[in-house]
Amino acid sequence: MSQGVAMGLGLSIGDAVGASVMSSTFDLVVALTVSICAMGLFHNVQRATEDE
Repeated sequence: MSQGVAMGLGLSIGDAVGASVMSSTFDLVVALTVSICAMGLFHNVQRATEDE
C-alpha cells in the first residue's frame, strides 16, 4: 500500500516537474522570438530613419 502511494506521489511530482520544465522552455522560446522580432523591427526602423 505505502509503496503504491510513494510511486503515485513520485509520478505526480515527476509530472509537475515535467510540466513546469516544458512551460519554462516554452516561455523561453516565446521570449527569444519576441526579442528577435523586436530587434529586427528596431533595426528596420533605424535603417529607414537613416535613409531619409
